[in-house]
Amino acid sequence: MAGCPVAAYRRGALPEVVEEGVSGFLAAPDDVVGLARAIKRCLALDRAAVRASARRRLGLDAALGRYERALERAAR
Repeated sequence: MAGCPVAAYRRGALPEVVEEGVSGFLAAPDDVVGLARAIKRCLALDRAAVRASARRRLGLDAALGRYERALERAAR
């Protein structure tokens, strides 16, 4: 949410958190060279775009919308 690009291994929830090429880059698990490449690529990302991506996808409004849809499906 602070606009800091993410370079990480493609593990756990990171594929859901990182918008590839917009808010960061992911490397295959344990691929040290790939992670180094991801870090270098992150240096070129626009921090305002990184922040906007996080707010749009992970902010409170987005989370509430997902919860509401899940509750609606559960109530059917």
